[in-house]
Amino acid sequence: MSLPPDRWVETTTWFLGPEPTSWWRQESYQLSPEETADWEIFKQLFQKRFILQEYIDRKKQESKHLKQGKMTANEYYRRFTNLSHYDQEVAANLIEMLCRFKLGTRKKWRSMVTTTPCANY
Repeated sequence: MSLPPDRWVETTTWFLGPEPTSWWRQESYQLSPEETADWEIFKQLFQKRFILQEYIDRKKQESKHLKQGKMTANEYYRRFTNLSHYDQEVAANLIEMLCRFKLGTRKKWRSMVTTTPCANY
């Protein structure tokens, strides 16, 4: 069963425990009822409060320099996709995503990836 998007914030704060729940309750006083149920607003405010900018910058750098190395194609894909969430400008540009993904693949696979028609990630 899938949880409807309007319940994501409520459910997430419950799972995070007392400190984030208390913080969100305080934040909610400044928001409209629609905003308090908006997942994107919650994520943005949560990251601003609980995730250090240095951590995000480090993940962006890791994403930029990620190479497949000994990872399987699926492991590389998952790692690349997870790290891309830290760089919203790149994640929003699917052509740039594809270019970065190709550059990080093993050289022997890179030629195969470039010959396969694909316009974006």
